[in-house]
Amino acid sequence: MVPQRMKRGAWGVADKSLSSLTNFALGIVVARSVSLPQFGAFTLAFATYGIALGASAAIVSGPLSIRFSDCEVTEWRRGCRLGTGAALAVSLLIGVACIAVALLLPQPLQGALIVLGLAIPLLIIQDCWRLAFFAAGEPFNSFLLDLIWAACQIPLFAVLILRGTSSVVPFIIAWGGSAAVSAAVGMLKGRALPDLVHASSWWRTQRD
Repeated sequence: MVPQRMKRGAWGVADKSLSSLTNFALGIVVARSVSLPQFGAFTLAFATYGIALGASAAIVSGPLSIRFSDCEVTEWRRGCRLGTGAALAVSLLIGVACIAVALLLPQPLQGALIVLGLAIPLLIIQDCWRLAFFAAGEPFNSFLLDLIWAACQIPLFAVLILRGTSSVVPFIIAWGGSAAVSAAVGMLKGRALPDLVHASSWWRTQRD
């Protein structure tokens, strides 16, 4: 029999590979479907998402992975509720900032950042749940969430390509909407909803 540790490692590698492949495919699809200015807007939006993801990882995902990786299920769920609540609070602030800045910019950058601002909470919560399952020693569930995200994107992107969509906005909507489905599955499997009301307690207890 394959040792449990090796299975977990294999699922972890599979998840990271799938995540990287999905992001690469997303860039290729958008690049082949839109004009150069539209793709430039997408590139800046994706870079902004990366910054938001880094901020969320520093504030939420890192402490969640360290403090709740060896605990009872009930304690892990409590950490998930508070952690995802804190991630939601951070992502909402970033989303509002994106929209505020976008209003000062020309098209197509304005449209791309406005839609990204609306989608960022969905994208961040999806990633937070992916890392929460790693902390729980359940990398298969992390892989499953990324697989669902990819599976939802494929038909949506196919429709956009067949319709000859030349704007980056529908692609970002499809990307964020697919993340919402994956995040919802994470909440169902983790049996925990983001606790936005008590999110401040996460910062007080985990800021060290």
